[in-house]
Amino acid sequence: MHKMDCLAAHRNLEIYDFVRASYAAMAEETVRPSPLITGRELIAAGYTPGPQFREMLHAVEDAQLEGAITTAAEALELVRERFGDGTA
Repeated sequence: MHKMDCLAAHRNLEIYDFVRASYAAMAEETVRPSPLITGRELIAAGYTPGPQFREMLHAVEDAQLEGAITTAAEALELVRERFGDGTA
């Protein structure tokens, strides 16, 4: 979309090319870091597998991307705070 916008507005693709090259040079880990926890860790922590795992893992990923958490222990604490301790 950015390319089309540049072509329609001013036909200058310098900024588009710069952004594209910068993005390509980033490591995959920078764009989307490895998950701090997976369903296996949730099961080990006492949670029963089910649809709520997706919500739990999304909450952890969001917090990780925001820089609010950086470790697996912090991720499990976030899950406990938001979703209970898994014994329900």
